[in-house]
Amino acid sequence: MRHLSGFMDAGKHLIFSLPNMKVMLERKYNNCINFEHTVFLTEPYVEFLLAKHGFRLLTKEYFMDDHSIFYAAVRDSSVSPTALTQGLYNENKGLFRDYIRYHEVLIENLNDMINAVTQPVYLFGAHIFAQYLIAFGLETRRIVSLLDNDSNKQGKRLYGTSLLVESPNTLRDVVNPVVILKAGVYSREIKDDILDKVNRSVKFLE
Repeated sequence: MRHLSGFMDAGKHLIFSLPNMKVMLERKYNNCINFEHTVFLTEPYVEFLLAKHGFRLLTKEYFMDDHSIFYAAVRDSSVSPTALTQGLYNENKGLFRDYIRYHEVLIENLNDMINAVTQPVYLFGAHIFAQYLIAFGLETRRIVSLLDNDSNKQGKRLYGTSLLVESPNTLRDVVNPVVILKAGVYSREIKDDILDKVNRSVKFLE
């Protein structure tokens, strides 16, 4: 923000978007904080930084209720800095601790469910979705492969694991396969696509 304000003339507009990270964390999406989103940057901090560096917020719009926030601001040197809301640190720390506890319980339950089924088990998402679950302790011995729609990943190994990546189409001829699916805002679309186009008998562990 400081860098931008240093070369933008008064009246120039700044338009940007960022993930709606607070909602993502509240909903326990495992693509919230990772190597792509390394700072927990929420609305109070964005608006504090805008004002601190001479930007007047014009409007903000939400893309879906749990995906992104789009901001429009204008360079205005008359804007006065604002104070951050008290208690943000403790609020955010509590959210993150809840997030950790949720995943610890989730993995315990998923491992129990994996061990209880006899059907082939797959894990969706050759990316942070799978890596987070595995890092939290997801058992991979029974997992046949990772599933991902990205053809560039198929046939390759997911970094940090021994699991190979296949197309979801590999489920087409599998009898009653089980798919672990924790893909945040994308889960519903992925689930519907597999059930409608690949195999109606898939059981999802979510």
